[in-house]
Amino acid sequence: MMFAALVILYSGYSAFAFEDSLKVNDQKSFDLVLSDVSNSTKITLADQRNNTLFEKTIKEGESFMKTFNLELLPSGKYKVEIENATRIKSYLFEVDTDSLLMADARTKEIYKPIVHEKGSAVYVTQFSPENKPLYIAIFNDRNELLHEETLKGRIDLGKIYDFSKSENGLYRFYLESNGKSYDELVYVEK
Repeated sequence: MMFAALVILYSGYSAFAFEDSLKVNDQKSFDLVLSDVSNSTKITLADQRNNTLFEKTIKEGESFMKTFNLELLPSGKYKVEIENATRIKSYLFEVDTDSLLMADARTKEIYKPIVHEKGSAVYVTQFSPENKPLYIAIFNDRNELLHEETLKGRIDLGKIYDFSKSENGLYRFYLESNGKSYDELVYVEK
């Protein structure tokens, strides 16, 4: 399989953004508000062992508002994650015996890699403001590794893979970035 690759710039991530607001109310509760969700969005509250305590998916165009009362939770570290198709935003906080500690500095935002196909070309892009590398591995429908590489050194990472000389069929793109992995299946047809 031959790959012709071109580097592309992709800075349109703000078009996919969701607006959210997290406000600490008192010693052990906070409000979470998401308005006009731009695409399907998942909200998760988890403890430090990654046990899910709350999970909800909001559909495109909907809004979400909930007060989280943490009085009955044991002391420890927790996180709220808001995830959509293009990014994951995490709020990290700690509950101790009499308060909820949350600081804006403990908010983490990760932009996910995006894979899409058009004809015999497959585009892989990622906005990486912290210049984190993006590992890409491409497999055929028999799970044979066809190509692998790591993109790095830029804020806007991107590559176009040319499948015009490849067989029609299903290909799996395995991606790793920011400590998370993603699998994307793409059907290529010339």
